[in-house]
Amino acid sequence: MNKEVEKVVIFNSEILEQKTVPSVQVVLMRQNDHDTEVFLVHRIAGSFQNQWSFPGGQIDPGETPTQTACREIKEEIGVEIKEPDLQFLRATISETNRQINHVSVPLKYSIQVFTVSAHNLFPFNASPQEHDEAKWFFLDKIPSAIAPKTLETIKILASK
Repeated sequence: MNKEVEKVVIFNSEILEQKTVPSVQVVLMRQNDHDTEVFLVHRIAGSFQNQWSFPGGQIDPGETPTQTACREIKEEIGVEIKEPDLQFLRATISETNRQINHVSVPLKYSIQVFTVSAHNLFPFNASPQEHDEAKWFFLDKIPSAIAPKTLETIKILASK
């Protein structure tokens, strides 16, 4: 069963209860000359379909947010990071609708965002069932089809 379906009780196509889905995003960053680049994935499945976002995902039961961040980065973009390398950046809430079993279900994600220096990392699209592209972008050249909370985080990074 889809993990997110477990978070919602549906009866006769009505939502009876909505719970927050704890999740993480990881911002891989690297400096080139005087510019900063971030690594984004273009999602083809899930809640942020057809949008660019940072790699990340749902915190599984028994996992800490940093354990989740390390697992998701390995699963989605094929690189290993260590928990001590993660720097907490911010916490935010994202609300979206997702089609689950032909029902539009509103979901709320509680997202912890971490940054990690990616100078010696070589990420790639390790999860083609989730995203069709994965690549580096300069902070001033971010694509327009971007998840709203990802854009907020980029604006925070650009202001530093």
